[in-house]
Amino acid sequence: MAAPDAIDEVRSGALAALVLTGGKPLRSVSGLPKDGSVRLLALPFAQALEDGYSPSTFRSEDYPALIPDGQTVGTVSVASVLMANNSPKGDESYRRVAKFVPAFFAALTELAGPPWHPKWSEVNLTSTLDGWSRFAAAEEWLANAKQEQAASMQKNFEEFLSAPGAPGISGPSPKVRKELLDEFVKWTRKSISSPNQTVQP
Repeated sequence: MAAPDAIDEVRSGALAALVLTGGKPLRSVSGLPKDGSVRLLALPFAQALEDGYSPSTFRSEDYPALIPDGQTVGTVSVASVLMANNSPKGDESYRRVAKFVPAFFAALTELAGPPWHPKWSEVNLTSTLDGWSRFAAAEEWLANAKQEQAASMQKNFEEFLSAPGAPGISGPSPKVRKELLDEFVKWTRKSISSPNQTVQP
């Protein structure tokens, strides 16, 4: 049955419990009243679970009606994958997916912010899946995005270094410039990979 109907069955006592899967916070759960009719049960992570699963938690900000401030409930998370038909390049299906890729990937930055679901901010376009190959148009888009990002980083760095300094002080040597650029790239990657940042290739 649909999740809202199943939740109503649990609240009425017709069902003892149910398992739901989806990106947190689930609207059907976050909208529940704080009346004690339901509670979240911890689902401890077991090493016996196959690859693709990992331990996670629900926090009070995820489900304020069900979890008191400062408390957490253990659960299990699983990754979602977007798959496409492995059509030949000349096929109409391939052309349609190839047209979809840049439109969708470019929209992810906007989807990562309000009013869209918070899970959009966790999309990782560079993730790989063992035994699977990336759609050719997606691979090409990622390669181009990486080159553009590197060029933009280099440009910003060069502009920073060429800013007017103290009189009589020369710029850094080529070796020092390379070391500074490497540190700048590391710092930038670390800052954009922190939680709640926009999607980056």
